[in-house]
Amino acid sequence: MSKHMHWLLSLLLVCGSAFALADSTTPLDEDWQYRWGDSPFSPDGVPLWAENEDASEWQAIGFPSNPPNRESHTNVWFRVPVPSLHLHEPVLYIFSVDLIVQVFLDGQQIYQYGNFDAQGQGRFEGWPWHRVNLPKDLDGGMLHFRIFSDYTDIGLWGEVKVMERSDLELFILKNSVERLVVSGFTLTIGLLALVFALFQANRRHFGTLALFSLASGAMILAESQASQLIWDQPLFWVYLRAFSYYLLPVAVALLLELWLTRKPFNVAGWIWRIHLAYAFAAPALAYAGAFSLASTFPVFDALFLVSMLVMVVFVVCKVQRISWEQGVMLTACVMYLALLLTDMAVAHGYLSWTRVPLAWGSLAFSTAVVVLSLWSYSRTQRIMKRMNASLERKVAVRTRRLEQLAELERGRAEIVSFNNEKALLLNDVISEMQGSDDFRAAIAVLGARMPELCSPMHGSAYFRPDESRRFSRVCVWGDTDPDRLPVSIADEEEFDAGSQWCFRLTIQNTKYGNLKVGLLFLHGPPAGETGFGGAQLFQSIERAVDKTAVTLTSLSLRDELEKFSYEDSLTGLKNRRFFDELLVHETAVALRSRSPLTIIMGDLDNFKRFNDAHGHEAGDAALQAAADALRAHFRDTDIICRFGGEEFVILMPGTDSGHAWQCAQRLLETLRKHEVMYQGQKLGVTTISLGIASWPEQAGHPKELLGLADKALYNAKQSGRDRVAIA
Repeated sequence: MSKHMHWLLSLLLVCGSAFALADSTTPLDEDWQYRWGDSPFSPDGVPLWAENEDASEWQAIGFPSNPPNRESHTNVWFRVPVPSLHLHEPVLYIFSVDLIVQVFLDGQQIYQYGNFDAQGQGRFEGWPWHRVNLPKDLDGGMLHFRIFSDYTDIGLWGEVKVMERSDLELFILKNSVERLVVSGFTLTIGLLALVFALFQANRRHFGTLALFSLASGAMILAESQASQLIWDQPLFWVYLRAFSYYLLPVAVALLLELWLTRKPFNVAGWIWRIHLAYAFAAPALAYAGAFSLASTFPVFDALFLVSMLVMVVFVVCKVQRISWEQGVMLTACVMYLALLLTDMAVAHGYLSWTRVPLAWGSLAFSTAVVVLSLWSYSRTQRIMKRMNASLERKVAVRTRRLEQLAELERGRAEIVSFNNEKALLLNDVISEMQGSDDFRAAIAVLGARMPELCSPMHGSAYFRPDESRRFSRVCVWGDTDPDRLPVSIADEEEFDAGSQWCFRLTIQNTKYGNLKVGLLFLHGPPAGETGFGGAQLFQSIERAVDKTAVTLTSLSLRDELEKFSYEDSLTGLKNRRFFDELLVHETAVALRSRSPLTIIMGDLDNFKRFNDAHGHEAGDAALQAAADALRAHFRDTDIICRFGGEEFVILMPGTDSGHAWQCAQRLLETLRKHEVMYQGQKLGVTTISLGIASWPEQAGHPKELLGLADKALYNAKQSGRDRVAIA
């Protein structure tokens, strides 16, 4: 007997054992009860709800999933009596849980999936099946299930059974063998289609079929319960399932776009672009912690349903363009999508739970691909033989004509290629400049890319990114000797290094009008290095200078507008508008990361009296001195803003009230010793009163901090000024 035959018989023996498995399972489908909320725990870690048998707090339910009146609850408990069973190694099998679970038997924890924090909450960890080991001498008892879920569903899912431990893996294989076989077949078809896409002419067609088959096969494999036996990493399989599931409408829409339209942007094109963006963005953001991966499924299902309806209308309107081969493939695809919609309805509770045979839909589509591909290949070979002789004759004639035109076009093609290359390079440089943080960064980008823009010319570039009077040398390239060039110049007249051309980079400035920010000195390359004339090079560089000047003008105006919009002109601190926008962002960050957030409100003491005594200009000097002291006493990560008049506000992310109080005390001590100077005269000391509020210490929500800090400031004022008060 050959080695291959031996492995085949072994596989058949395992499959036969799985299908011949006696039904020794006991489903737990009666006497379930539920209770909303979370149980308190004794000091020994025993849930009090599991010890207290008061039945009045528990409500009956047919199956432990999605009890009524959920409202905003994220925690629920279920319980069920365990019948007396005579099993050697009993285990409890659960098809799935939304989302994390702890299992207690007669008050003692026997299983946990996921991590519960002090508030009874946790993160999504995947949707695996669960095996809960039960005591060997189990003779009845009460099982309690502690569930947390911020998903649309909450509770157990699918089926709950008690069985022998030795039977469980065979039970899983029995329910998974169909999906494993079909997923293997579908993935093989996808890989073959991918190979054809790489080496055949009709790449887009084969590439789309490969995408559909690979996504379908990967999704079926990930949904198979046996995947957990292959690699026990539930979260990996959920991410694979989500990504492949989200790619299915991309493949369908690509097929429709390929078959039914030639427009670059159309209904099918928009659908696959939207779904492709979702397929990459949703898992990536979920992995980064922006939200739970589980929450992306309902959103996608709604988007998927709308997309399918739109595509159905699209197909009906274009049905006359569909060939019979495309019709067969489209029919198989519709069957598969119908099964997906059925599975979606089951997942959202519109249909009773059942195992939807998604594998059959994938198998139908893959089979249609194989049959039609073989038929198409055979037909293509026959056509190719007939066309080959005719094509060879036509090629010979056209080759002679093309050779005659090639010489005429070569010169023009070189010029067009040069212009296109420079245009693409210029667009790339402008795009990189527009992505810069500020005007100075854009100047640095332009200086680094200037040799490419001016190639094949040699030379040097001088820039001044600020209001300084001199231009600094930024780059030198080609055969230009850096030792012969000055490090900085006041204007082009100072440059004496034998350049042929000088280009001036001039922008529009709101303060100075036309402002030169760059000087470009160029000279030609050695003879024979380029075949282009001087006029062509001059025009190319002149276009680059003009376009980069427009870009720099817009960046300069943007920097000035941002400075006017968010900065207090007197103190140099950020203004209230900046604070209001930043507070919204930091509030969201604090809530998401559960990190503290503190606000300090400050008000200069007796500032009106100071103004009346010394004048408003002296008052401005006092405000500037206070702003300097604030900057010196707080971290770079703390945001100091002038709130209005003589009021200041400090936003301190990740800081509690204790640390904020210490910083505030040091600030008070400094201001008590610092006298305000104006026109060489000491005008005395200006003190400040401060109010502190911190979340979650004093506030129930970060949005309450500003009001609480203001009240604390009022208390500091009422208590005598020059002090710190905590809300």
